[in-house]
Amino acid sequence: FSKAYSVYDTEVGYCQGLSFLTAVLLLHMPEEQAFAVLVKVMFDYGLRDLLKNNFEILHLYFYQLKRLVEAEMLDLHGHFTELNVEPHMFASQWFLTLFTAKFPLSLVYRIVDIILCDGISVVFKIALALLKVRHAFAYCLRHSDV
Repeated sequence: FSKAYSVYDTEVGYCQGLSFLTAVLLLHMPEEQAFAVLVKVMFDYGLRDLLKNNFEILHLYFYQLKRLVEAEMLDLHGHFTELNVEPHMFASQWFLTLFTAKFPLSLVYRIVDIILCDGISVVFKIALALLKVRHAFAYCLRHSDV
């Protein structure tokens, strides 16, 4: 499937991260339909733009995420700055796989549905939500009496 896409879109070629998205699609539809949806996501939703031109748009996404964290989660931004944590260290896989690689399948299905309904720009809202949940969980662990 990934090989077929690489032949179809020679400008992008093979991208390992696409295998996670294609697996999710193949779990819900026949192969031909899944390929058509993948092409639509790549071209019409702009996922292929993240993979072109030395990942320029991906780097822009990292910058945008960093600014959003700074604006909406100042304490986490300070913590990241203190530890020299940059968005590319945790968000590369999120953006390149559209969150399909490391999360429970039930969550992945919901995320893919949201992206298909609202567009790829929703990845920032999803990333911020994940960071907020993880940050709150870590805060509770640090400040619990257990």
